[in-house]
Amino acid sequence: MSVLTTIEYPPCHKAKSAPQQWDAEFESVFRLRGTFSITTARGYFNACLMEERHEPEHDSTLQEYAFLKKQLCGLQRNVSARAISFISSEGFATKWLAASVKKRAKHALAGMAGACAISPNLNKARLSCSKELRVKYLSENGQAVLDLLNAIAPADLSEIPSEPQYIANDDWDKLHVAHQDTADEIEKLVLNSILVLRNKLITHTLDFIMDSFLGHELPVVPVYKTRHVQSDTPNQMTELTKAAMVAKYGKEEYDRVMAENEAAFRERKANKVNACEGCGREGGKRETFKRCAACWKISRQVLYCSKECQVKDWKAGHKLMCGKALDFDTAAMLSTLVPKASNPSGFPPPAPGFKRSLELLSQMDWLMNYPDYDYAVKRSVYERNEHTGLMTYNDPKAKARFRKHREKAMTTGNPMSVALMLEYILWDFEVRKSQDFRRDMVVDQLSREYNIPIKDLEELLEYLGGLRAECGLPALAYSDGDLEDKEEI
Repeated sequence: MSVLTTIEYPPCHKAKSAPQQWDAEFESVFRLRGTFSITTARGYFNACLMEERHEPEHDSTLQEYAFLKKQLCGLQRNVSARAISFISSEGFATKWLAASVKKRAKHALAGMAGACAISPNLNKARLSCSKELRVKYLSENGQAVLDLLNAIAPADLSEIPSEPQYIANDDWDKLHVAHQDTADEIEKLVLNSILVLRNKLITHTLDFIMDSFLGHELPVVPVYKTRHVQSDTPNQMTELTKAAMVAKYGKEEYDRVMAENEAAFRERKANKVNACEGCGREGGKRETFKRCAACWKISRQVLYCSKECQVKDWKAGHKLMCGKALDFDTAAMLSTLVPKASNPSGFPPPAPGFKRSLELLSQMDWLMNYPDYDYAVKRSVYERNEHTGLMTYNDPKAKARFRKHREKAMTTGNPMSVALMLEYILWDFEVRKSQDFRRDMVVDQLSREYNIPIKDLEELLEYLGGLRAECGLPALAYSDGDLEDKEEI
């Protein structure tokens, strides 16, 4: 068993070797839930805070926080891109919802166990996910996994965001609000590290679930070597934990458990890799990277695969921490320094409160790759295995109006903008007498992209038709210039 302030929970190597037993043991811990339980947000935070306060120094935790937060931003972007691909090319969403609870449960367990087996800190983070990472929660309602996939999706897939998406959770959100203005550096570090690891674990779990369900080989996640020189001197918390376990199980059982943990640790250590701080490239097992000499003097390991990467990283932000002790604000700022896209999408960021769906991100990806076109519409009849049709308006006024509605819809989710855009698309198909697009499927597509119920879109289309008739306007999208003031309805 692993322990957190003398509370036992199953170790990460058991997630790999005996996933069902591992999950059953976690469920036993979750059933202990109470005011001070480590499976509550407050209880888990207090336990982690106690552990960190017993650490002799916090530089390594600050450095790890900055690294993991940047890593989470890239991970969420990559998993979201994979989800879009799986949904569009392999029908993941439809198949997942149609699957039996038993089948979903099998792959939910595979996803959680695979993610928690990556490293001890991710396994420990499952204690912070007592709502989201339960087989029952992920399997009984198929929509739960799809909602989580939408929750982790960044606003734009064309570049790595500088801030990750944090999955809403009432308990953790309240705790974050309660401590957001604290002057205690360790409190800030511990709470923000928990939130990063919690969301990283959920994101990895979703990635594993999709691959497991679709019959793909499960991803191999590299684990990087530590970025600091570890002390051989046990801290006070380690000694307290040892004393508690020996008192409960006896010295012989304690030694057996520790030997098992040590063997698992050595196996993980043998598979760890170095990574270049500048470009992120992973080194081979026998490849040696150069250290930053100034950081090494303060027992911090910062590695580079080349002089060019070291110079580039210095300019990008390493100069702020080189050879210096870190504080939380500096670590938080360093965590936002992600590479900028060479080919950004060109779409404005979403307005506060509007969350872009995976389907809408997929639409933006199509339009970024084909900027001369105005919209990508799913076909109901495939031609030459082409599932998506790209449409465009040749009339400059029609194109300008459509793109105005499109930008507002993609930025704010405004229902009237979506309805006006939908009117254009349906009108275009009617004029061309298109046989490969069905009205109901087009309405359903925009309903899913903008999270607007089909019934509401149909009512808005009916309203626009009535408004045109009332104003004596033709029922063609080219004539909606006189309806511009109605877009706010």
